[in-house]
Amino acid sequence: MEFIKSLFALISNVENWSVDDVLSATSIVLVIVGGLFAYRQWKFANTTRRTELINQILEKLRFDKELVTTTYLIDYEDDWYDGNFHDREDDFEYQMDKLMSYLSYICYLQKERKISAKEFCILKIRNQ
Repeated sequence: MEFIKSLFALISNVENWSVDDVLSATSIVLVIVGGLFAYRQWKFANTTRRTELINQILEKLRFDKELVTTTYLIDYEDDWYDGNFHDREDDFEYQMDKLMSYLSYICYLQKERKISAKEFCILKIRNQ
């Protein structure tokens, strides 16, 4: 509290300012402005990186042929997991593992707050 009183006394008594006081005050103001600018740039860069990450996730989910095919089978095929699941000749188990691993990675990113709940929301399945 004493510091604030002395700072207020210094500011209100302008005629007693020395060159050192003016330079100190100017440098403090410039450091604050520079810090605010750096924070703004950091936030913008972080937002851009998050947007690129979400774009990569969505692009892979929508345009990777194996992931799209597997997702389609899960959504529309009634009995995709049956007694022949592990013995199928068409690498379906591998495709399912790939999809589940990718979805697990997306959940990990959300848990670690690399993507926000709002960004994660676009990946939720909606019942119609």
